[in-house]
Amino acid sequence: MKQIDTEELKRIQLSILSDIDKFCQQDQLTYFLAYGTLLGSVRHQGFIPWDDDIDIAMPRPDYDRFIRSYNSRKGGYEKAYKVISPITDGDYGLPFAKVYDQRTGMDEFLYRQEDFGVYIDVFPIDGVNQNLSQISRSLRWGKLLNTKKAILGNGRSFGKNLVMLLGKVILLPISKSSILKRIDAIATAADYNQSDEVACVVAPYSESDIVRKADISTTIKATFEGRQFSVPVGYDTYLRHVYGDYMQLPPVEKRVSTHTFKAWWK
Repeated sequence: MKQIDTEELKRIQLSILSDIDKFCQQDQLTYFLAYGTLLGSVRHQGFIPWDDDIDIAMPRPDYDRFIRSYNSRKGGYEKAYKVISPITDGDYGLPFAKVYDQRTGMDEFLYRQEDFGVYIDVFPIDGVNQNLSQISRSLRWGKLLNTKKAILGNGRSFGKNLVMLLGKVILLPISKSSILKRIDAIATAADYNQSDEVACVVAPYSESDIVRKADISTTIKATFEGRQFSVPVGYDTYLRHVYGDYMQLPPVEKRVSTHTFKAWWK
């Protein structure tokens, strides 16, 4: 097995993103760069220098179509790339999808994962109900899921490991799949097409992670690593909701990758 370094990891992710971009254009699906990837595009015209992943998002109707159709695409696409989600794989343990390169493998150090390789994350954007309760409820269930999947040991303090262990004992009667179904039910409770406000309900950053649908339903092109990809027309509003003053660089000591994994070619 040949280990994949950070620069090669980024090249693989960028290739996956280009494949998704081509597929979405041909199938008339809306997607956009999200979270740190969108921030990187706006502030650095590419990866945030100390980051090493790619995130995209799709309105729920486009997301559902993408999950159903991406793996059956024909002609002119990289067949090694595969989408995995709770819909495509009953053993998958996250409430959002990934597209990964099947020629690669990956080990996460802090959370148990399924068999997938170098990936990019694909998040659904859902409608938000008027009392905004979906976000807080999803955050609570997401914490339970993280506890269920956590690997005890290195990378956490003794106190955190103890809390995780107690949580795992309490959660023994609750299955991973039941938590995922609950998160999905919460996320889809408000119809996307009938909602004026939307959010990534399945995996929100915080309770303020809500924007007007008009800010993300239309996309424009922006530069990311020398290529053109879709970003929401209201990217400034989106980024301010998530990061605040997003053009301000963090302190030097915080300019480090937060990802804990190793990847290799099979």
